[in-house]
Amino acid sequence: LGDVYKRQVSTQSTGEDCQGSMELLGLAAHPTFLLWHGAAGVTLVLCSLLSACVDFLQPIPKLQPYKPYWTWSEYMDALQVALCNALLVHWPASLGLFYMWTLSDGPVHEFNWGTAVVHMAGCGVVVDTWFYWTHRALHYGPLYKAIHKQHHRFTAPCALAAVYAHPFEFLVGNYTGVALGPALLGVHPWVGAVWFTVAMFGTCLTHCGYGVVNAVHHHDLHHEFFTCNFGVSYFWDLLCATDDDAMGFKKKKQDKMSSFNEKRTSASTE
Repeated sequence: LGDVYKRQVSTQSTGEDCQGSMELLGLAAHPTFLLWHGAAGVTLVLCSLLSACVDFLQPIPKLQPYKPYWTWSEYMDALQVALCNALLVHWPASLGLFYMWTLSDGPVHEFNWGTAVVHMAGCGVVVDTWFYWTHRALHYGPLYKAIHKQHHRFTAPCALAAVYAHPFEFLVGNYTGVALGPALLGVHPWVGAVWFTVAMFGTCLTHCGYGVVNAVHHHDLHHEFFTCNFGVSYFWDLLCATDDDAMGFKKKKQDKMSSFNEKRTSASTE
């Protein structure tokens, strides 16, 4: 960090100055807070634009080629919800968790590569565990109908669908899972910025609908079949036998693709 940034961090991060509601709200102007959320916001915009361009140009088929691409109206609906969540909904969790971070060693300790790697891995464990169990809970009948069903409107998602969610789900299930790791571990400011960027890129990637990496297959199957692959990674799904293979959806997907390819081949030869 530069000297000016260091002075800002050291004068705004002690926690002693964060008493009362006005002081808590003042954390929104903290340079690290702006850095983390700015990095996530820029990543979301870039990934959403790239995903929309690929959908428009269609250079490669999607994982669900038998589903239609998003319409302009659907993009606008998703954009409104995304803006609401990104600009308004996150504040109760973001300010509270960031305040936790200011009370840790994160604002004052020097950058170290070894610690950075450990903290990034720790954040990954936290979000994977948090997301799996909150996500699985949101598939419980009443909670699904009242909250999570909104996110599953798009059974064949694109990147913008990553933040298309009910406010409660976005706040508790999505945002908290990402921000809890940095708050608990007291990560270095720049490690936090990298983590927020990686987390946003990851969720946009897994919602893009193109099988560029296995993680996209993992979450795309969840959107298609609903009751498998609840986690960020396969760890909890394999441990709890909720992965697509154990639930029988891997075979169903293969059958659907075989049927689709047969129909497409038959149509092309007629």
